[in-house]
Amino acid sequence: MNPVRFSEEALAGWKSILLAEAAGLRKAIDLDRQQLDGRADSLPPAFDDGRDDAAIDALRDIDVAELERRSTQLAEVEAALQRVEDGTFGVCLSCGEAIDSQRLHAAPQSARCIGCQSAAEPGRAEFSSL
Repeated sequence: MNPVRFSEEALAGWKSILLAEAAGLRKAIDLDRQQLDGRADSLPPAFDDGRDDAAIDALRDIDVAELERRSTQLAEVEAALQRVEDGTFGVCLSCGEAIDSQRLHAAPQSARCIGCQSAAEPGRAEFSSL
């Protein structure tokens, strides 16, 4: 195992980045919820002839999917913040090796190195021979 050792200053920087990301996601989630709540009232009564129900349902499905995606991202960011606190930030949860710094800079919420993440993604094995 090759754990990463960040200085206190570096950890504070990562924490700041993650806190800002979490705040942005919380704001977006609140807006998504407001949009979802207002979706039923989005068309004027003159257009409510039943034919628009499918369009409204499709838009609602998109809103729900976006809300779920952002909620998942927020959970990942909060987990990364916990790893900052407990000293395991930058260490792959699967193999215990250091997560590449380029990966962390691109996605600081990363919990796994590229190899372990690729192996964990559904359907990746079937493309590995290509």
